[in-house]
Amino acid sequence: WYFGQTPSSPGINIVKYTNNQDVTGPTGPHILVDSLVTWKYVVTNTGNVPLSSVSVTDSIAGVNPTYVSGDTDTDNELDTDETWIFTASGNAVAGQYHNTGTAHGTPPTGSPITATDDSWYFGENPSQPPHTEVGGDVLPVNKLLLLTPAIAFGIALLLVTGIIIRRRITQR
Repeated sequence: WYFGQTPSSPGINIVKYTNNQDVTGPTGPHILVDSLVTWKYVVTNTGNVPLSSVSVTDSIAGVNPTYVSGDTDTDNELDTDETWIFTASGNAVAGQYHNTGTAHGTPPTGSPITATDDSWYFGENPSQPPHTEVGGDVLPVNKLLLLTPAIAFGIALLLVTGIIIRRRITQR
């Protein structure tokens, strides 16, 4: 008996989640700066042969995915019916953040194979003023500008009231 592996038969796939969201493009979830960010990497075998030496790396230094679960038969091979989970975490940084997870595996014959998936989030600085969406654009909200008409009306009302009181006093 033997199993005929064709050159196109080995395959690997990875889906990367940021805070449990499969983010397919910027901006991703908004996360407060210095808050915990968790990444989950879900790796599957899309071919017809088991893969050995399966690992996940990340494009950002210091983000080190570790294996959590999925090797149901504990043979250290990603079988075609298994889904392996890796995780990593870090603290959110300010601004738009992007990184890429890469799954690696080695088929019984042939060269090692890889697959990648990107992820994004936007690091919100808690000291920044709040933002509100207007017509699809994100604009800063300045509360003083919102109150300016009311303040101007109040001052005008006080001036008019003062003038009326002064006239009445001078008429007496």
